[in-house]
Amino acid sequence: SWNITGKISEVDQYLKDHPHRKHVIHEAHPELCFKYLNHGKLLNHRKREKNNLGIYERLDILERFFPGVYHRFAKAKNKRLLKWAQPDDLVDAMCLGVTARLGFEFGFEKLVGSSSADENNIEMCMYYFDPSKHQIS
Repeated sequence: SWNITGKISEVDQYLKDHPHRKHVIHEAHPELCFKYLNHGKLLNHRKREKNNLGIYERLDILERFFPGVYHRFAKAKNKRLLKWAQPDDLVDAMCLGVTARLGFEFGFEKLVGSSSADENNIEMCMYYFDPSKHQIS
């Protein structure tokens, strides 16, 4: 979290300046999204395992909802600059993209903590998509 504190501040400032956008910008965490895309089950492998089983496990999950994800991953991996994005970063970004697409089409679920909004009335919760609540994979 510490490494992205600046980016979090930028999003908070944007939402303060554009309060009408609060309903379309959602916070999410890739591992929470992967869990629910995986029928609510925790994954078996860590993303950064040396044998890439964690990457492949996650790509298999995404492939169910977005056919062609392996090809897109390989294409993105070949184009990226190593210092900017590691393979696990690409898989996380793809997961959040798939989650956003499905959530906006079918509806999101929310994981809400003890407080639902911060001092600027910005919602504090994690969004995810749960396919078990819809008629899709």
